[in-house]
Amino acid sequence: MNRFSHRITFPILFSLLCWPGCGANTAPEPKADDDRTAAVSSTNSATQPDPSELLDEVIRRYRRCEAYSDAGQVTLKYRTNGRQFVDSAPYQVAFQRQRRLFANVYQTTIDADGTRFRSRITSPDVPELNQQFLDRGTPEEITWAELTEDSVLRHSIERGLGRFPIVLELLFAPQPLSSFADQQLFPRRLLDNQKIDGHGCYGLEIETPDGPFVLWVDTVTRIVRRVQFPVWDIAAKMAAESGAEEIQVTAELHQAQFEWDAGQSLESLEKRDGDRLVSQFVLPPEPLPTDLLGQRIPPFALRSLDGKEIDSARWEGQLVVLHWFVDHPACEASLQLFDKTARQYTDNQNVVFFAVCAVSSDVSSAEIEQLLQTWNVDTPILRDSDAVGRDVFHIAALPAIMGLGADGRLQIYELTYIPRLDELLSSGVEQLLDGHDLAKEVLARFDEARNSYLRSLENRGQDPGE
Repeated sequence: MNRFSHRITFPILFSLLCWPGCGANTAPEPKADDDRTAAVSSTNSATQPDPSELLDEVIRRYRRCEAYSDAGQVTLKYRTNGRQFVDSAPYQVAFQRQRRLFANVYQTTIDADGTRFRSRITSPDVPELNQQFLDRGTPEEITWAELTEDSVLRHSIERGLGRFPIVLELLFAPQPLSSFADQQLFPRRLLDNQKIDGHGCYGLEIETPDGPFVLWVDTVTRIVRRVQFPVWDIAAKMAAESGAEEIQVTAELHQAQFEWDAGQSLESLEKRDGDRLVSQFVLPPEPLPTDLLGQRIPPFALRSLDGKEIDSARWEGQLVVLHWFVDHPACEASLQLFDKTARQYTDNQNVVFFAVCAVSSDVSSAEIEQLLQTWNVDTPILRDSDAVGRDVFHIAALPAIMGLGADGRLQIYELTYIPRLDELLSSGVEQLLDGHDLAKEVLARFDEARNSYLRSLENRGQDPGE
């Protein structure tokens, strides 16, 4: 398979709470006196439980409980451009063994009552999922398999944290938290006790390669009241995307109790007019990145750093690869990889590479040159003084990479930072130089995937009562 053209059509997206903005609640960091957590003096170390024994006790307590409920939220805290933000999304679970499960996690709602298993995904990224309503029969006892067998549902529940919500794992998984079982690889220790929502809690920290994973466990009931997630990998991605720093991801399990709270407001899932009934969610193909793919781009002009107009007609018969950028960490990382590829073709007259600066005219050309020197980028620079990126290529985000074939048709269209850009771009350029039509291949694969999606939807769309 053509890896590069596939990457153009189906970009790999990571998301956490639909970051940025999370599609939920976004607000500046509250003042310290709004925090519901207070440190408490550590008890005598002789009275503190062994970390491994505490973890085992927590797992046993959840596996044996007859009911559970909380009003949980997962929060993402981060600082960007000198401002602190807190974003949140639902992380709520209510459970009665052999009777009912209700979960509202991120954008996914599950309502299972021992006879029917119903679910809805509300996704701004994949609107086709919003019209699907999952409704299927279920065994009397809800199982881990029921929650995990649908890959689309599972992915939606896991979201950016890459794992099931801790409460669902503790209640249903055959071996909860088994990924941390090896104490040599994942050492454990107790932190100083804290009071959370008025309850004294042990801090059980598990060291992972991605940072500390901390369960805050009620000292009396052994219920988990807070989870602090490892964030090193998430932090690296967010820093590359937007320069975000001081990133924390925490699940606050407010009102957690080993009881079914009948007073909670639980959404009863019902099919809406226009919903498509499915027994398994069907993921549509990723939309085409642009309607321009494979189209001949009309003439346009950019400018050299000394102000001379550079008309696109001068590149007729050549492969042209353009990288739009501004002064931003994601653009810096992307342009450095772009430059690495461009250096491979310095002596090839059939392909040209340009870094296209999209900053305003009040930034001098000398400043732009200095910026790229700081980034160790040698690719020739052009300026987009007339909004060519916006008006001709319909660029809505940066960094952006456009590749025009020798016939002037758009072959490459990418609007995001790609960690392996140098490898993928080199592969794409080589295929274009060898005469491949990447855009045609992308369009053909999209049509095939779309038709396959529609067939799958038909097969899984029968009334579940039939």
